[in-house]
Amino acid sequence: MHAPRKETWQGKFKRSRYLIAAILFHLVLFLLIATFVIWPVAPPTPTAEFQKVIINQPPPPPPPPPPTTSVDPGGSPQSDSQAAIAPVVTPPSLITSQNTSFTMDASPLDQTLNHLGHGIGHGTGDGFGDGSGGPGVAQILTTQLSKLLFRLPSISEAGGGVSNCPLTDDHHLIVHLPDDNQGLVYTCNLQVRGVVEQATYKGGALMKKFLLKGGTPDTGRSNIYELKIDDPPQIYYLNAGSSGVPNVSVINYSMHIDVKNGSEVTLHADSIDSREQSNIDKKSAPDKDPKHPITVKQPYKGQFIQVDTLSIGK
Repeated sequence: MHAPRKETWQGKFKRSRYLIAAILFHLVLFLLIATFVIWPVAPPTPTAEFQKVIINQPPPPPPPPPPTTSVDPGGSPQSDSQAAIAPVVTPPSLITSQNTSFTMDASPLDQTLNHLGHGIGHGTGDGFGDGSGGPGVAQILTTQLSKLLFRLPSISEAGGGVSNCPLTDDHHLIVHLPDDNQGLVYTCNLQVRGVVEQATYKGGALMKKFLLKGGTPDTGRSNIYELKIDDPPQIYYLNAGSSGVPNVSVINYSMHIDVKNGSEVTLHADSIDSREQSNIDKKSAPDKDPKHPITVKQPYKGQFIQVDTLSIGK
């Protein structure tokens, strides 16, 4: 029989390791159980939550008022289907009257209405009387047929009261009116002023001093001043008189011409031989109308005629 040996410290340490491992195992197991059992995890909070809304119903309308009753002359009450309304009467002492007057310049409105009313009825304005353009057409024609000039300026003195001058001076004007005036003929009252030499013409009708309608120029060498309208066809000579007068004459008269929309108006001055009577007396045409001033400097060195439109008719 062997005698028991004394246990060394190494053996004790070896056995203690098993004890420590058992203690740690049970501790971990206890913590796991405590985590899931003793302290359960709370559920997540919702991210959105709907709230209930209560919609109140509108209150019912008030009941209609009860019918009013009235008493007839016999004393019996009667029911009226409608409520009686008492009229509001203003006392006579509170009623006052006052006369008020005002004035308004209606000419711009009349011009606009006349222009828009073309072909609808009878208009008013500037002697037209049928709504066919009114003052608009008159203004256009007045502008187009004003300050029209024939000019044959003196270039140099040729001796004996005669000057050298350009051979001709021609101007062509096409009358342009709004499209709604096609085919209409207008009468233009023109003013003719100037300083020119006289010329002899054949035929035609002398309308007034210096103004000849129709006819043809003589074969002389006097200057020709002609106003021609192609529609309706008309021709006028503005210096009708006697050729060979050794001086110039002042002309100042009014005349009428008829023009149609699209008509060509021609102003033709012809010296025949590039010679003309000099304005040796320094004569000037009348220039007293501020609305139609003479546009050349006077006394003019040479000969000229200016035509202006005074009024338009139809």
